Amino acid sequence: MKKIVKNSTKVTVALLTLALLFVMSGCGKKTYATVEEWYNADPKTAAIVNASLGSSMDGATVSMEIKENNITCRIEMDEAMFGLDEQMDAAYKEALDEAFSQDEASVKSYIDEIAAETGVDAAKISVTYAVYNPGESAPGYSISFTK
Repeated sequence: MKKIVKNSTKVTVALLTLALLFVMSGCGKKTYATVEEWYNADPKTAAIVNASLGSSMDGATVSMEIKENNITCRIEMDEAMFGLDEQMDAAYKEALDEAFSQDEASVKSYIDEIAAETGVDAAKISVTYAVYNPGESAPGYSISFTK
């Protein structure tokens, strides 16, 4: 569980990096139809965000995926964590809710910054934290934040 909390901090840093990139590159230049369009418009952005995440860390691999206006922070654990025991699943999910919810105000602030710099309505932007067992395509846990 400590690994996920450490990783959630790393993901928050990546979101901050992404928000700062919006601010640095924006400055009234161009508005975009989606956050994904902005992200794909500058290949340097993905490189900087991925560098801030690191390729692998403390029991998990973390990446960021942007589709339309949804920013997903994907955390793939090195060992299975979900689906082994219902009580443990419930305990993990409760702990994860608590850990990720601590960042809610920061995430909503990042959404505002991203909206201001891209021209995308903040109400259309979401940030999702998703935690996966190794090799699985469906998360064992996810939580989303919107404005």
